Amino acid sequence: MLGSLGGVSEHQRVGLGEGARSFAAGVEEGPSHRRALELASLVSEISRAGEEESRVCQKILRGFAEYLRSRPEERDDLG
Repeated sequence: MLGSLGGVSEHQRVGLGEGARSFAAGVEEGPSHRRALELASLVSEISRAGEEESRVCQKILRGFAEYLRSRPEERDDLG
């Protein structure tokens, strides 16, 4: 994608590429990303157990997501 940028020097492309890789690595190392991977792994394990198990898992997750959406937004006043 960076290679398709017009009007950008090779030096700038290299810098952009390094910045993008650094950003991606930081995201992958973050606790939110690790939690998402752990959840994805659990869902994958459940879905391999069968169609009914997958449906039950989806129902539970949808119900929990709806619950979260219905809660008033909490503010993080600690910073």
